[in-house]
Amino acid sequence: MFFMPLVIIALILLQFDDPLSPEAPALVEQTTAQKTNEAYLYLLGIDAPLNGEPSDIGESLLAYSREQDQLEADEPFTTERAPWPDYEALARPEGAFFCRWTDEECRVRVLSSWNEAPALSEADKTVLDRYRTFMAMDGFQSLAKPSVHEPMPSFHYLLSGHRLLMLEALREADRGDPEAAVRLLESTLDRVRTQLVRADTIIAKMVYLALMSENLDVLSAMLARHGYDLAPEVPPMTRAERDFTLAMAREFAMGYYLYQSLDRHPQFFDTSSDNTWTPGWWVRAVFKPNMTINSLLPTYLQAIELSQLTPKDYREQVNEAAEIEVKASWLRNPTGTILARVGGPAFQNYVTEAFNIHGKLSLLNQVIALKGVPDDLKSLNNPLSRKDNGVQWSREGQQLCLSGHGEDDRGFRCLIVQNTQYE
Repeated sequence: MFFMPLVIIALILLQFDDPLSPEAPALVEQTTAQKTNEAYLYLLGIDAPLNGEPSDIGESLLAYSREQDQLEADEPFTTERAPWPDYEALARPEGAFFCRWTDEECRVRVLSSWNEAPALSEADKTVLDRYRTFMAMDGFQSLAKPSVHEPMPSFHYLLSGHRLLMLEALREADRGDPEAAVRLLESTLDRVRTQLVRADTIIAKMVYLALMSENLDVLSAMLARHGYDLAPEVPPMTRAERDFTLAMAREFAMGYYLYQSLDRHPQFFDTSSDNTWTPGWWVRAVFKPNMTINSLLPTYLQAIELSQLTPKDYREQVNEAAEIEVKASWLRNPTGTILARVGGPAFQNYVTEAFNIHGKLSLLNQVIALKGVPDDLKSLNNPLSRKDNGVQWSREGQQLCLSGHGEDDRGFRCLIVQNTQYE
């Protein structure tokens, strides 16, 4: 009986959570949505049926998502989500020319055998039209509440539409108007960069960076073939294009809302049945939402801070930017500590990809200024390396590649240059 009062006192003390860091709600505030957003609704429904309207499909998907969010807000974990609205999605282009750009065979095929691409079907033409329509829209902002259940746009249609446009530019150049083809690539790149600034998810950021990478490769190959005097002015990447604030805010908000919904929830330990016997005070004793959220916050803030550095400062600091270890509190917040320490994405790697594209763009501008690849690669500057120029030929000898931080699995640090294989 002597220990009972101590147990009671301990349980009472374990009911108290830490104050929420002011930076947490401030970051979540960045995800506050407008009442509507034409660009978001269009992209969300970009896979609408052939004769359908993308915005209508987008509105129906958003309405469903909000309805389910409200049901889950009333009864978290007890509401089984109804099926998504059903419709026949627009067929995407298929075949050898819609391959992964990171594959060497894919690049060779597109750049040297583009004239063998089949004629566009009605569905292909619709994909291209919708790509152009969306890319001309401004002010994109996601409207759905940040959640693992939120509807995700079908970005594959942007990848396919972009590839169709690259093939169109190559055909235009071959028909004897390379100047018009270069203008098409230039205007397309400008629109991709505009969307990159407004992208508010990590997936969207990576998609637009991939489109930039492909566009720069096609532009480089075309200039090498038709003359560097046709080269447009390609401005360096801006801080706004590299900035991951919106994407990190949305990623953070997912956990923020989830952990708040778990607080004192009777099904915290068992969501597979209607078990509601776990007392709220027991859940709070082992899980504190504010402590959990506060422990995760520095990871997101670090990614944002790194993305806002100048390329020179990033190059100097990225190797010293150690991965932040989630602060443990095994006594007051044991379950929250476990949840916070579950392996998540390495946000720093995504930020690095934006700087890799900065390096690729810089390399293209240098090749343009020199009207070709110099014999001595040491005359080229690598903005991603602080030790040496770090510019070398790729293994297959088709690209110039920059050394930099981490692996380059997406090929963002390599630029296609003049080579007989592409002629």
